[in-house]
Amino acid sequence: MPREKYSQTEEHRYNVFLSHNRDDQKAVFKIAKKLKQAGLKPWLNEWCAIPGGDWQDNLSEGLRSASACAVFIGPHGIGSWEKLEYKVATDRMARDYGFRVFLVLLPDLAEPFCPTNLPCFLTTRSWVDFRRGCNDEVAFQSLVNAIKGIPNGPSVSIDTRQDVCPYRGLQIFDEEHSEYFFGRSADVQRLLEKLKATRFLAVIGQSGTGKSSLVRAGLIPALRNEALPESNEWTTRVFRPGAHPLVAMASHLLWWNWATK
Repeated sequence: MPREKYSQTEEHRYNVFLSHNRDDQKAVFKIAKKLKQAGLKPWLNEWCAIPGGDWQDNLSEGLRSASACAVFIGPHGIGSWEKLEYKVATDRMARDYGFRVFLVLLPDLAEPFCPTNLPCFLTTRSWVDFRRGCNDEVAFQSLVNAIKGIPNGPSVSIDTRQDVCPYRGLQIFDEEHSEYFFGRSADVQRLLEKLKATRFLAVIGQSGTGKSSLVRAGLIPALRNEALPESNEWTTRVFRPGAHPLVAMASHLLWWNWATK
């Protein structure tokens, strides 16, 4: 079935539908209030549902009248009503490519976060991370950007350059191309979560699927920007394995041991 594009003139009464477990509502309320203070209109069932009305009709109307859906994941997991809400949201997302569904991680959520335990249609979604607290301004700005459908780019516009082509074709994206590397934020987030629990991480896949670009232009710049505690101080070595990958890796490990003494 072809995806529908809702009319650009169609007025959404709400910017975002907030789907959450009632046991996590205290943190969700704090974030919802910050959204209202920022001039946005969140749909929250405790605020917007009609008392005495049909609960399911209220939820479906709320999702229909919003331009995005934020699925909150907190320490109490996904609630029973939240399961129904994200199913309606993902169904609309399949038909309306302007409708966005994304995750929001709440404080006190166990770390590292493993998205593979989520329902299948949510496992591929990127997330906004409030695990450092509901007052995290970086996370809040990321939430606003997710609601508005704009990337987490620089705060000031970048001048257009005629001498630089951002499209690499079949060439690898490296660190110096990180500003042109986009569309893989969810994959980068998952790699970072894995590195919280292990000192070894293998990115494997078929040739040409973008493994090297993901690591070089996605993961490494994120680590240099301290996406993990003190990761900006980590030593990074990039090398080609060649015909003898174990020998090449051993030589670089020996270099690292020598350089850090």
